Amino acid sequence: MSTHWTYKVIDVKPKGMRMMLNAEDVQDILNQQGLQGWELVNVVQLAMNRASLYFKKPK
Repeated sequence: MSTHWTYKVIDVKPKGMRMMLNAEDVQDILNQQGLQGWELVNVVQLAMNRASLYFKKPK
């Protein structure tokens, strides 16, 4: 039997007046999503101050 997946994409941007992403910006999102059962499968850096995080979890 094959597993069916649900996917989620989250765009990450710097908080406040900062121009660059930092580890805390990404870690907060990763921890929140992990608690909800999401698994990170890919990261695409869109610019120096933006990235897309790709998650999946079983349906």
